[in-house]
Amino acid sequence: MELPKLEQLLVKTVCEQADLAFRLQAAADMEMWLCMKRAVNAAHLYRERFEDNRAKNAEAGKVIRDVDQHAEEKTAKIAELSSRLAEAEKALVSAKEARAAARVRLGFSICRFECLPLAAAEVAKDAAILSRAVEVEEAKKEAVAEY
Repeated sequence: MELPKLEQLLVKTVCEQADLAFRLQAAADMEMWLCMKRAVNAAHLYRERFEDNRAKNAEAGKVIRDVDQHAEEKTAKIAELSSRLAEAEKALVSAKEARAAARVRLGFSICRFECLPLAAAEVAKDAAILSRAVEVEEAKKEAVAEY
């Protein structure tokens, strides 16, 4: 009688061990599946972040290129205005020299403190020179302000 009880006990122990092994295997499989799912989700998250950062870098590069182009345009404009300013200053100097030469030819004194009558053409020329000098100063201020 004892022999069948012993066999039943062995069978019961083997069944319990098999059940425990099955449950442990299922838990391990579930844990592995959860780890894989977390890894896949992390990979997707990092890929999305990578794509977002790539787009941000491309946008920043475009902004930098636009700023560089704008700076080049401003530099070219400043160079153009500087050359125009130099030309205007040369014209102003030559006009002053011509005025002095005309005064000498007409017999007027070069001294500024003497009040001698000027010809109407000289008055008009002086007014044009002064207005041009004002325009040059305004252009210079505008170029500096834009830069």
